[in-house]
Amino acid sequence: MWKVRAPMLLRVMMNTCREVYSVGQDAPVKTVAIPVEEGFVTVSIDGQEVELLLDSAFSDVSVLDGDWYEKKYGKGACQERFSGCYFCPKEAPCKFAESDMVLTGSFGNKSTIRSIFRSGSLLLEGHRATGFVFKVSRYSVWGSDTWRPWGHFGISALLPEAKSPRPGFKRESVLDFLKRLGLIGRLSYSIRTDMRQQSMMNFISGQVTLGDMQNESNTKYVFPFEHDITFRRAYSTARVSSVKLFDAEGNLLTREVPYPKQPGSFMTLIDTGSNNFGLPMKLTGQYREGPRKGV
Repeated sequence: MWKVRAPMLLRVMMNTCREVYSVGQDAPVKTVAIPVEEGFVTVSIDGQEVELLLDSAFSDVSVLDGDWYEKKYGKGACQERFSGCYFCPKEAPCKFAESDMVLTGSFGNKSTIRSIFRSGSLLLEGHRATGFVFKVSRYSVWGSDTWRPWGHFGISALLPEAKSPRPGFKRESVLDFLKRLGLIGRLSYSIRTDMRQQSMMNFISGQVTLGDMQNESNTKYVFPFEHDITFRRAYSTARVSSVKLFDAEGNLLTREVPYPKQPGSFMTLIDTGSNNFGLPMKLTGQYREGPRKGV
């Protein structure tokens, strides 16, 4: 979820799959366009403006408990950029110890998080929705010594095995909620990146459009929600056919090598909430040994 500086860079050459959606030419499709700045989007929840990390491998909106955050990082810490703080109202404080709806989760950077559910109003670029269910969270373990914790704005589908905190409580993804209320016309999104904007954390900048599906002529890559044994159709995926290893100056250290012992390509997840390449263990091992052997 953060950048690890190393003398060598991996450059992934993606053999992507394309998927066509049938939409009437004259039928307007409802969308919500949100600016993305250094990986973060700005939304308003119950009148509180929060900056959240755009995460295509996360299905919920998760804000950080402001009282917990300022107790941990000091008074006024929530005023800093990208803190993702939300202050529960005094008449309905967030009491994690007394709640029967606490969920525990984890991230790829070994962070662990505890969350409770709240319902309120959501404002996205002038589009308002009420009855929006979101998470108020506290990190039990935060996996970075460089950056403070942040909240998440998830745009993935909900995993089939996603747990509900209690019987009768129906969970739905952010996209499901927006579509149910008619704010977007379909369960899709497009991301246009602006390469001129640089981020200290190496996250994307540009614009995400919820409910959008760009024409192939306007889009460099189309990543469909593919069927996968583990993640079903929850995450956007791409096929990687080869990997090359470069040094910090951009010089090629290895020849192009396909995925060993399995011709063709292997599936990867498109995760805007991370800025690392995660490779299969067999391939990772090969590239550790590659430079020594002159591969």
